[in-house]
Amino acid sequence: MNLTPFQGFLAALADSSFSAAFYLAAAYQLGVLGAGCFPSLRRARWYRVAAAVSHVLLSGFLLAGVYYATWPVA
Repeated sequence: MNLTPFQGFLAALADSSFSAAFYLAAAYQLGVLGAGCFPSLRRARWYRVAAAVSHVLLSGFLLAGVYYATWPVA
């Protein structure tokens, strides 16, 4: 089964009992995306670190989504 990161994220939100952590991580990613819209912030060192963490979270969403998507239904 091949899931995109977004599909993995949605599967994890739908099937997990800890979806609040996924919502917080999604809010973090949107904050990093919003900060990236400003060129002065994008050049800052802390932004590069925040973007790298955001990329790692996206991979984590995919892994968690694949894990929950492959559970048997009943």
